[in-house]
Amino acid sequence: MAITNNKDIILKDYYKTLYIDLSDKQPRENEIIKRYRFIQKNDNPAELILDIRYNKSDITFITGDFRKFAVPFTFIKGWKALSDKDKYDIKLGYAELIFGNDKLFFPFEEVLYAKDPKYRGRIDRENAPRRKKLGKKIRDLRLKYNKRQKDMAGISEREVSRIEQGRVWPSFKTQRKLAAALGIGFKSFLDEVHG
Repeated sequence: MAITNNKDIILKDYYKTLYIDLSDKQPRENEIIKRYRFIQKNDNPAELILDIRYNKSDITFITGDFRKFAVPFTFIKGWKALSDKDKYDIKLGYAELIFGNDKLFFPFEEVLYAKDPKYRGRIDRENAPRRKKLGKKIRDLRLKYNKRQKDMAGISEREVSRIEQGRVWPSFKTQRKLAAALGIGFKSFLDEVHG
């Protein structure tokens, strides 16, 4: 039991130092310890969110191995600011921020993919078959709606081609654009290409 307590103290002290440049507010230590223990049971704690901090323009993700990734709010949806009164919740693969009645989802996999070259390389290798399958489904859907690659408004013909060939995985934002260009709802698009 003493070893566990020692680890808890080390974690508390180390984790507090991460907050010096992020916020005056300190997180509740018990919540940190509980989340940390849960994350450490996972195969890839470095790819999970331990906590998030934010200011008016940026959000900083802190991973299970204490790395920090800062991104502007515009990274996902064009949000420009938050207030200290806004709330957040952390799920394994994304952060959910709540603004009154609105929710903003930050898929952390996209942040890691954009910011961590080692993670990006591994995911690219692992996902090659999935990218090809998704690309074919997107191509089939485009043809079903009698659209040419250059008809996909908001996305370059080159990017559509790369997606359909399975060379790149389209981001969440790009998939929304693809759905809009096809004139179908985003949920319908997701059902078609991921179902």
